[in-house]
Amino acid sequence: MLNKNKEIKNIGKLIFLHLFPGIALSIVYIFFWKLGLLAGYPKVVIAALSAVFSTIPIELGLLFYVAKKEDGSYNIFKILGLKSKMNVTKLIVYSLSLFVAGAILMTVLKPVEILLPLVNLLPETSWRQALS
Repeated sequence: MLNKNKEIKNIGKLIFLHLFPGIALSIVYIFFWKLGLLAGYPKVVIAALSAVFSTIPIELGLLFYVAKKEDGSYNIFKILGLKSKMNVTKLIVYSLSLFVAGAILMTVLKPVEILLPLVNLLPETSWRQALS
């Protein structure tokens, strides 16, 4: 991705590698939803299983491919630069701050949930029929 001067070599490849896992996740999510295997479960469960069967294998596959290409082995730690363990105090502080940030975002975005039923008032179109 980056050359010796830390410059991006191929912007198209970079954009593809950022978008592809999300596109695969969406396709698997729609597949699970349409198939009806998880009909009684909440949508978040379908999204989590979609991530397990699409995003995680794709990301790991890309990491192993790049590790083999750049280093000659499948050791992804060499390409990620993970040389030392994180201090336990930092780990706790980072974890708690992410938890608090998530809770704040969920609280702030709660009023947006009120607008979601308004989507059902939109006229039937081909894209709405494809999703229902």
